[in-house]
Amino acid sequence: MSRSADSGGRVLSARQARKAAFVLAVFAGIVSSVSIYYGLLKTEPGTLFFWSADPWDNNGYFAKMRTGYRGEWLTTMLYTPERHDPVFVFPFHVLLGHIAGWYRDWLSGRSGQTPPVYQTMPQVYNAARFILVVLFVMTVYWLAGLLTSRPGRRVWASAFAVAAGGWGGLPHPWGIAWRASPITEASVLKSCILFP
Repeated sequence: MSRSADSGGRVLSARQARKAAFVLAVFAGIVSSVSIYYGLLKTEPGTLFFWSADPWDNNGYFAKMRTGYRGEWLTTMLYTPERHDPVFVFPFHVLLGHIAGWYRDWLSGRSGQTPPVYQTMPQVYNAARFILVVLFVMTVYWLAGLLTSRPGRRVWASAFAVAAGGWGGLPHPWGIAWRASPITEASVLKSCILFP
């Protein structure tokens, strides 16, 4: 069994380090969802919030998901007025649209009422985003294992990667400061908030 000391002098086994990395991954998923829950809490009655800290991008993703939501796999390019035959493009978002359609059907079967598209698509999109954040952090933990065999250092490397670039994107009392950095990909956490 591989063991290494963390910064406090404690020795972590590989199993303990994997558990710590998983807790870190779930924590990153929860923290990356704070701005969404903040937006839902601040949504006035009679208004609509699409579960997104970046509606300019996410509305484009939801448009791509509509193909799958309608039960189709082939789509036309959404950003051109020229007519053309449908093709297999944006497979990830089309698949999420299919999952949202299946989720809609499942909810309809349980309640007898069809939920609106503005409810099911953002829920599926953000569930996928949360799952992919957890998988991303666990992948960083695995990659850290290529650099060091010490389990405690792998956890620290993963934690530093999650915090790299700051915590812009989390809500604060005066609104959401997610535009703190002009380059989204420069912040791991900000990327986790905005992209699945």
